[in-house]
Amino acid sequence: MLTRKIGLEFEFITFSHKKDSIVFPGEYEFSTDEFIILGEERTLPHTNMPNLMGDFYAKWYKLQNKLIENNLYLDTKGYVNITPEFYAEILRKMGGKEISTCENLYKTDILKMSDAIVKDGKIESYYITTGLHLHFSLVDEQIIKKDIFVKKGELWEKTGTENCSYNQNVLPIEWMKKIIRAYDKNWLGTLTKGFPTLKFRQPGFYEKKAWGFEYRSLPFSKLTMEHLPQIISDGFKLLEQVKFI
Repeated sequence: MLTRKIGLEFEFITFSHKKDSIVFPGEYEFSTDEFIILGEERTLPHTNMPNLMGDFYAKWYKLQNKLIENNLYLDTKGYVNITPEFYAEILRKMGGKEISTCENLYKTDILKMSDAIVKDGKIESYYITTGLHLHFSLVDEQIIKKDIFVKKGELWEKTGTENCSYNQNVLPIEWMKKIIRAYDKNWLGTLTKGFPTLKFRQPGFYEKKAWGFEYRSLPFSKLTMEHLPQIISDGFKLLEQVKFI
């Protein structure tokens, strides 16, 4: 049986009311991105938009409650500026660990891009940006019978069988590319209108996964949240159109 699922992950930047500055989310026991100044939350994968939106809002309001308890708040613009000194502090806390790279449909090399703002040959500040990562899967779910064995003495004796679920990703590569192109065309420009050039918010970024793929180009912002039901609905419509040659 074919099952179409979408999940999502959203990144956030945490500010302290007391300090009126960005704080490291891990210091308040929030989950974090590999780039540890970004907090992150993720939903489970779901088979329809209402259930996915319900899961998202449950995560969102749980996050808001924890922020209030810690006298914190989020920036929902989609990007902020930080000083070179603070950027260096982030890298020191990361221990020099490289941020994992992802693939790009159009061969854009993220390692050749920078979010540094340079004036007169000197770095004045850096942009950091929050992303919405969409998880797409089309799996063939099959139930197979598995023998159950119990050891008796030196021998193993079959005592029965049990049903096991076996899932195989069957989303064709060409359809993965079509989905990426559709989101680049229909949503990326809308959601980044007025943004500066940001290396992680360029078209075509994705990561292949065992269960499907993750589309990584969209920003996470207040505007994104306003459009999220339609963004998700578009994804399910695209998965419904998948054809096999």
